[in-house]
Amino acid sequence: MEQGLQVVHINTADATRLNIKSGDDLRIAGTCGDFVAEALVTDGIAQGTLMCWKNIPMKEGFANKAIPNRLTDSGSGLALYAAYVEVEKV
Repeated sequence: MEQGLQVVHINTADATRLNIKSGDDLRIAGTCGDFVAEALVTDGIAQGTLMCWKNIPMKEGFANKAIPNRLTDSGSGLALYAAYVEVEKV
C-alpha cells in the first residue's frame, strides 16, 4: 500500500532554486525531528510548500517526526498538519 508514497512533493521552482531533481533523497527537518524521503518535483503544489503523506514509513523515519502533534477535528476527523521545515539533499 505504501509503495510510491515515500516521497516529498516539491514545487518545480523551489526544486530548481535548491538544485533538487526528482529521485534525490531529501532530509526534512522540523522542530520535533526529521525524516528522509525521495523528492518528487511537481507543479501540482504551490511554491514554498512541501507535501508528503503522514503515517507512511519514509526512507528513514516518518513525516510525523518533523511536525508537532495536533488534535484531530472531532467533526470531520481531519487535522491540518503544517509546520516550517528545512530541506536538504542527502
